[in-house]
Amino acid sequence: MFEGFHLINLNYIFLVISIIFSSLGLYFTIGSSFYRKRRLISLHISNQIIFILVSFLITTSNVFMVLSLNIQLVFSDIFFSIIWLSAINMVAFFIFFKMMKINIVIPLMSLITSILLTIIILTKNYFLFSILFQPFVQTNIPHLILAILLTLGICFSLLRFKAQMEQSEKKSFSKTWGKIASVISGISAVGIAYLYMNSILDIPSFTSSQMESLQLIAVFIILVSYLILMVLPDFLGHKSFLENKNKLHVNREHFKSLFNYNPDAVFSIDMEGKIISVNKVATQMTYYKREELLGMYFSRLVKRDDVKEFIRYYQNENSDRENVFEIRLVRKDRQITNVKITSFPIYIKDEIIGFYNIVKDISESDKAQKTINYLAYHDELTNLPNRRLYTKRLHQLKMQNSQFAIMNLDFDRFKKINDLFGHAFGDQVLVVIADRLKNLLGNHHFIARMGGDEFSVIVQNEQNREKITNLAELILDEFRKPLKVKNQDFLLTVSIGIVLFPEHTNDLESLVKYSDIAMYEVKENGTNDFKIYNNGMNDKTIEKIKMENDLRRAIGASELTIHYQPKFHAKTNLLLGAEALVRWNHPTLGLISPGKFIPLAEETGLIIQLEEWVLESVCEQIKKWEYTSVDYGRISVNISHIHFYQSDLVQTISQILSKNGLAANCLEIEITETMMMHNESETNKTLQKLREIGIEVSMDDFGTGYSSLGYLHKLSIDRLKIDKSFIHEMYKNEAIVSTIIAMAHHLQLKVIAEGVETDEQLNLIMKLGCEEIQGFYFSQPLSSHDFETQILKPLLIS
Repeated sequence: MFEGFHLINLNYIFLVISIIFSSLGLYFTIGSSFYRKRRLISLHISNQIIFILVSFLITTSNVFMVLSLNIQLVFSDIFFSIIWLSAINMVAFFIFFKMMKINIVIPLMSLITSILLTIIILTKNYFLFSILFQPFVQTNIPHLILAILLTLGICFSLLRFKAQMEQSEKKSFSKTWGKIASVISGISAVGIAYLYMNSILDIPSFTSSQMESLQLIAVFIILVSYLILMVLPDFLGHKSFLENKNKLHVNREHFKSLFNYNPDAVFSIDMEGKIISVNKVATQMTYYKREELLGMYFSRLVKRDDVKEFIRYYQNENSDRENVFEIRLVRKDRQITNVKITSFPIYIKDEIIGFYNIVKDISESDKAQKTINYLAYHDELTNLPNRRLYTKRLHQLKMQNSQFAIMNLDFDRFKKINDLFGHAFGDQVLVVIADRLKNLLGNHHFIARMGGDEFSVIVQNEQNREKITNLAELILDEFRKPLKVKNQDFLLTVSIGIVLFPEHTNDLESLVKYSDIAMYEVKENGTNDFKIYNNGMNDKTIEKIKMENDLRRAIGASELTIHYQPKFHAKTNLLLGAEALVRWNHPTLGLISPGKFIPLAEETGLIIQLEEWVLESVCEQIKKWEYTSVDYGRISVNISHIHFYQSDLVQTISQILSKNGLAANCLEIEITETMMMHNESETNKTLQKLREIGIEVSMDDFGTGYSSLGYLHKLSIDRLKIDKSFIHEMYKNEAIVSTIIAMAHHLQLKVIAEGVETDEQLNLIMKLGCEEIQGFYFSQPLSSHDFETQILKPLLIS
């Protein structure tokens, strides 16, 4: 079968190539076993492909091993040999490949697997050499036994090595040593093949010395490989043991710190529910000593009403997961503590042996949460429900199809009390109001504080108008009685707007709006009363809103004009100045009375913008009149209390004067008497600043408010202006007018009477000592053009 068969020196190149292919084959075999959890070394290839690849590599290795012997074969023999080699290797390594997947951590299983692998290798080599070298088969039993023992040793050590690597936590470490093991195994596989060849074959051309040399080399290779594969697992195992021991110590210390120094109580319990360990916080929370807690059933600490709920958490299907729940614990002193428990299982080798309960005291946080929830729906000052809870209650009543009424209460003159006595005093007033409402209405009706001095009452399950009006009268009567706060008695009446659900509307937002409209209707008609909403009020409100928008647009436009009513000296008829009066000529409504749009401007805040426009217009007109060289006196401008209390009033007036190049003595500011009562100190500071820059100050409508020498002599003013209501009925009010004039002279103040229309009024005023006059007797308010032509030009001619 073989021609020219003889043994020559080993061809080392073929030997090295044989070892390389053998190592590669074993690398894939061992590697796929080492890393099967990684889906075959992270390469998405099937076991069949690895199996074919391994068979090819080992067959190639065997061919090069034969070639290394320099055996001369014809082509047909080589081809025939490769086919047989492939078939034998495929069968052998199919079994070998499957056995390497066996879990060989148990020593007995490792030994059995090694024996099986040895039988496979023996069978494979026996068939291989019997087929290739059939004429020379002659078994040497001692050599064969030696080969089997060495094969068994290599397989056993390789399996131990594999088991060690599989248990290693360092995957990169395992992979590196897996490669080294593959190379060592590949070398030993070639050595074993040579050893089996020497045990099975008797080739005549081999000398005994050559055979012995070959066997010694093979034995040496196998023993070295065996030694390495035996020593390495022990070395690596000891190293891994030390590392794991160190990790275990560190983990134990970490756990000890976490357990003992946890800010929450920690209980570990067994599967029966008994406490097996606790930390210091657990004893502080329960008031039990550690010795008392150990061995106690944890359920004994749970309030009886919560025991079933507590047990349910440990019996449900998720008991192998973390559970978070809240229960009540009973301390040793029988006090109840609200706690939140985070419970999670304790595992040993994938088996639950107990639970850790981390227990957090949430009593204080519960109280805080309840306080937060309470404050979210109640007024902190009065403890009444707030707007949020009020709105929620309205929605509930609507969902229940209930009939009810809303009473919107606003307390008259509360702002003045706040300004006079301060906000702290005002808060006490609100508390007294709330107490009165609660005492009066009890729990029969829902009372809420909506903000400021506004309260609201929901009259539940009621649509009878007579009963609702009787209740409103009852509230009005209650607040007609004086309130007493900090030993001070004062009267604080109330205005009430009433709306009915669903009679007026079933839309809650509109319902609340209509109650406001009804309440404002009361305020516009004298306060201290109640009104039930009707559609006419809504139309009136819409008209008011429209007028507000029109006024906003009209400021600065041609619709607004300034008229001037001159002021004269009664005896000499000398022009002393004029009062600037704003007029609004609406494009569709015509001339609108100042008594209608001025209060609207004050209510909406437009008064500041309006009065600044008046000041600008007046100063521009004065600048034009300066060119006539006529002494026009001082032009007075009315300033509302809203504008007066702006911090930049004096600065604004100064800037307007400077912009037009005017001296301050061309202007006079008129303020009302009631303005003085709000903040006397701050008011006087502003008055002093105005007078310091040269502007005179007049107190308008004097005698209609809080006339008192007690504060009048302190105010920095120049002139008192007697209200026209006293002048119109001089025969009735002569004594009052006389007193005002005398008071002014005593304080060294000028005095002017407005509204003088007849000779009788003029003569009496002059008789009483008032020399400055304003009224229809001399002139009605005139446009700037008429004032110039009728008043100023005649003075220029004369």
